Amino acid sequence: MQAIAQTNGHVFNVLPALPSPGSTITVTYKNKGTVLEGSKHINGVLYSFSKFKWHADDLTLSWKDTAWTGTFKLPEGCAFITCVFQSDSLIDKGGKWPYSWLLSDAARRQLPGAYYAWGTLRSRSFRNNQPFQVDTAAYIEDEVTRMWLRYENRDHPESKPFIFKKALTLYKKTSTDSAVDNNIRKEVQAILGMPNTTEQTWIDAADVYATVLNDKAAADSIQQLILQKYPKGISARDKAILLLTREPDQLKKTKDFDQFIIDFPPAAFAEVETNISNLWYNKLFRTAVYTPIIKDSNYSNLFKYLPVVPTSELATFYHHMVEIPHDQKKMQLSTLLMLSDTLVKQIMGRPADGVYSPLQWKEVLIKQQTLTLFTHAQLLYESKQPQKAFAFASMINPANIYSYKKADFADLYVRLLIANGKKKEVIPYLLKAAHENALTTYALELLKKDYTAKNKTSDGFEAWVESLKSKDTVNASKEDLKKNLVNLPMANFELESAKGGLVNLNKLRGKIVIIDFWATWCGPCKAAMPGMQLAVNKYKADTNVVFYFIATQEFNPEYKSMINKFLAEKKYNFTVLYDGYNADSKHLDIAYARCAKDYHSSGIPMKLIIDQQGRLRWVNNGYKGSPSALADEISYIIETLQKEEKSVSKSHLPPPPAGGEVGGGPYFSTPVFFYNADSSIRFAGTLSQPLQQKATKAVVLVSGTGKQDRDGTMAGHKFFAVIADSLSRQDVAVLRIDDRGTGETTGKYEDATTEDFANDALLAVSYLKNRPDTKNLPVGLLGHSEGGAAIVIAAARSKDVQFIISLSGLATQGLDALLEQNRQLVAMANIPQYDKNRYNNINDRMFHLAYQYANDTSLETKLRGCYASWKEKDNKLVDSLQIKFDHFRFPIESYVRQATGKWYRYHIRFDPAGYISRLHIPILTIYGEKDVLLNAQKNAQNWQNSTTTAHNSHITIKIIPNLNHLLQHCTTCSTTEYAQIPETIAPIVLQEITSWLKNAER
Repeated sequence: MQAIAQTNGHVFNVLPALPSPGSTITVTYKNKGTVLEGSKHINGVLYSFSKFKWHADDLTLSWKDTAWTGTFKLPEGCAFITCVFQSDSLIDKGGKWPYSWLLSDAARRQLPGAYYAWGTLRSRSFRNNQPFQVDTAAYIEDEVTRMWLRYENRDHPESKPFIFKKALTLYKKTSTDSAVDNNIRKEVQAILGMPNTTEQTWIDAADVYATVLNDKAAADSIQQLILQKYPKGISARDKAILLLTREPDQLKKTKDFDQFIIDFPPAAFAEVETNISNLWYNKLFRTAVYTPIIKDSNYSNLFKYLPVVPTSELATFYHHMVEIPHDQKKMQLSTLLMLSDTLVKQIMGRPADGVYSPLQWKEVLIKQQTLTLFTHAQLLYESKQPQKAFAFASMINPANIYSYKKADFADLYVRLLIANGKKKEVIPYLLKAAHENALTTYALELLKKDYTAKNKTSDGFEAWVESLKSKDTVNASKEDLKKNLVNLPMANFELESAKGGLVNLNKLRGKIVIIDFWATWCGPCKAAMPGMQLAVNKYKADTNVVFYFIATQEFNPEYKSMINKFLAEKKYNFTVLYDGYNADSKHLDIAYARCAKDYHSSGIPMKLIIDQQGRLRWVNNGYKGSPSALADEISYIIETLQKEEKSVSKSHLPPPPAGGEVGGGPYFSTPVFFYNADSSIRFAGTLSQPLQQKATKAVVLVSGTGKQDRDGTMAGHKFFAVIADSLSRQDVAVLRIDDRGTGETTGKYEDATTEDFANDALLAVSYLKNRPDTKNLPVGLLGHSEGGAAIVIAAARSKDVQFIISLSGLATQGLDALLEQNRQLVAMANIPQYDKNRYNNINDRMFHLAYQYANDTSLETKLRGCYASWKEKDNKLVDSLQIKFDHFRFPIESYVRQATGKWYRYHIRFDPAGYISRLHIPILTIYGEKDVLLNAQKNAQNWQNSTTTAHNSHITIKIIPNLNHLLQHCTTCSTTEYAQIPETIAPIVLQEITSWLKNAER
C-alpha cells in the first residue's frame, strides 16, 4: 500500500518501493500525457510529512531516457511524501490522484501519520491546513477522509492526540448516530488521560467542546485548566495579548509589551498560530514601535524588536517607515536609506514563513517584496550607490511589478544601466519597455537621442515609437477605449483660472475639451502628470483641443501657492482651474461632485473628454502607471472625436425585424410550448430559425441565477435576445425559454436547484429532437453563469447534447465560488478595511458551516449559533476599535432563509468537476477577465484540469480582457455598472461563438 496513487503509476514512481525514513529515494516523473508534456525544464517540490508536520524541499530533476528523475534523502520520522511538478507557470499536481507515497515499516504497516496525511491532504474541509491546494478533482468526501483517520487510529493509537480534533469534527459532521455527542465526550476524556498529551492537545479538546459540541461551559472549564497547567503557554500568551490589546494607554501598552516579550519569548512560539495571535499579535508590535516614533521620533524600539517582529509584519513596517516618507519627501535621504537597509536585511534574511521549499520561498519573498526592493533600489540610486542599487533592481522580475509602477521601474533600470557602465544594454531594454508602452519622458528622450543620432534627423520619431509598441496591446487598448466611449450630457461649470479670469465650459463648444480632476495631496494624480504633459505637448498647436486641470478637494489654505510651486518645479505647462465651493459637502469640489454623481464615478484622478457638441464622450478614473500609454489613450480619443461626422450611440438590442420581434431579417421566430414528464410544468419559449436555408446546428440557451425571461433580461439588457439574433444569422437554430414561474412558463422557480435547471434544459433538447425540422440537427447547450453549471450536468447525462458553450460559467465547487464571489464584492465595496475584514470573517464562517451541514436538518440552528458566537467577539472588536457609529450589518435572517433553502443547499455542495470529467464533446468556455463574480483564471484552470482527466482535447478556453460577468466592456466592472453600460455583450464574444460553432466537430 506504499503508493496509494497507483492510478498515476505510469507517471510517478518512487524507488525503492518500500523506502525507510532517513534513506535516499529516486523519484521518477514521466511527463508525457501530462500538462507538462514537451517542457524542456521541470522542477519539483517534495512535501514530506514527519512527526505530524509538513516540510517542503526542492527536488532537482534531470532527464534520463524517458523520464525526469531526482534523488532525495527522506527526513527522519517521515511517513508520507507528495510531489508537485512545475515548468514555468504550468503546474502538475496529479489531478484526481496527487503524486503521493505512503511509507511503511518492515512489516509493511504504514508509519504513524501516513494515513492521516493522505486523508487530510485531499479533504476539502481541511484544505486550509495543507501545504498546497490539490486539484479540485482530487477532493474526497468527508466520509472517506474519516475512513483514513480511522485507519490511523486503528494502527497507531499513539497518533490520537494529534488527529482527534479533525476526526471528531468529521464524526459529528457525518454521523447519524444519536449518541454521537456522548461518544465524542468519552473520546476526548480518554485522550486527555493519555500520557503523551501536550498543551495543544488540551487546546484542541477545548475547541472540540466549543465548536463541535457547542458546549461553551465545558470549553471554558478546560481553558481554565490549561491556564493552571501551562502558566507560560499558548493560552496564557493569548490572554496576555488580549489584555495588552485592550489597554487604552498607548504609552503603558508599549511599556507592558517589554514584559510580555520576556514572559513569552517569540522564539518559543515561532510555530504557534491562534485566532487571537493572528488578529492582534502583529498590531502589538506596531504599537510598541510606532508610539515612540510618532511621539518623539524615537526609533529605538524598532531596532530593539526588529529581530523578532513577525515576518508578515515587516512589509507593513517598510511601507509606513520608508515608502510613504520617500513618496512624500518628508525625511532626509540618509535616514530613509538607513531604515530601508535595516529592514531589507531583515526581510531578505528571514526563513520561510510557511511551508515552502527554499526556491519557492525565494520566489515568493521576492514577489511579495517587489515594491520593497524597488524602493530600496531607488534610495540607493538617489544616494549615489548605483552598483548596490543595480543588484537589488536586478532581483526583480518586471512581470511582478504592478502595472502602475512598470514605467517607473523601467526608468530607474535604464538609469542604473547607464550609471553602471552598461550603456549598450539601455536601448535594447527601452525597446522592450516601448513594446509594453511603459515609457517615461526620460525614456522617450533617450530613445529620441539614439534615433536622431542614427537617422541624422528626428523626423519620423513618433511614428517609429508607435511601431515599437505591441500591436496586440495597442489594438486591444484602442478597442477597449472605443467600447468605453459614452455620449452623455455634460453639466456646465464656470471656474476661476490660475492664469486669471473665468473659464465657462459652454463657451468652449466647437472644441474638444480634456479635463483632469486632481489635487496637490493626490499621489496618483501627480504621478499621471508626465503623461498628461506628453498629451498637452502633442496638441499644443491645435487650437481646437484644450486641456484644463481642475484642482479639487484642496484643504490647505495655501493651496494656490502650492500649486504654482509644484508646476514650476516640474516645469508643467498646464492651465489650472480652481474647483468652487460646494455648500453640500462644505469643500472645494462643486464641479467634481457634480461629475462624480452624474457619471457614477468616484476618486481622483478623474479624466473627462468632451466633444465639439459639449457632450461627455469618455470618463476614466485612476492611473495605470505609464506616461506614454496615458498620452496614447488621450490621443486616441481625441483623434476618434475629430474623425466623427456625427454622434454615434449604441443600442441594447439588435435591429428589429420587419415583424417587430428581435431577431428578424434572415431568420424567422416561432413561439413554442412543451411540458415536463408529468405535465406539471409548461415551458414556453421562442425558436429562431434561418429563413433562406436549413440550420446547421441547434442551440438551447440556459440562463444563470435569478428568474429570467426567454430574452435573458438582466440589468436592462436582453442578453439572450442578442445572442439568439447573432447565432440565427449564422444558420443556427436557437431555442430560448422563460425560466420556471417567469413569462409564459409555469412552475415555481424558488423550489428548483441547478440540477432541476439541467433537467429543464434536457427537456428543451428532447423537444428539438422530436421536431421534424430540427430532429436531425446536432444540438448543443449554451449556458451563462449558473447556466454554465446546469449545462455540464445535462451534457454528462445525455448523449443528445453534442456540444456545450459556457459563458462566465461556474466551473468551481459551489463553496469556493461563493467565497471568491463575496471576497471580490467586499474588496470593491466602499467601506473601511476593518469592515471588510469583518465581512470576510463572518462570510467565511457562515459559508463553511452551510457547506458542512448542507444536508443536515440542524443547519439553521448551527448558523444561528455561529452568528451569535461571532457577534459576541465582534462586539468586543467594535469596542476595541472605538467605532462610534457602527454601520456594519450581516443579514442573518435573510441568509438563514437562503442557506436553508433547497437551491442553496444543493449549490454550495455542487462540484462540476465530476460532470466535466465525463464529457467527451466539443466545449467552448468564455470568461471576462474583469469578472468580479467568478474568478476567470481559476474557473478556466478547472475546465482544463477536468477535461484533461477526461482525455477530452476538444475544449477551447477564452479569457477576454476588460469584460465583466455579463461579458460587457466595463470600467469599474462592479455589478452596479451593468445597467449603465450601453453594450449588452461585447461583439468579440459573439464572434468567438459563431466562429467556434462553424469549426466545432465531435
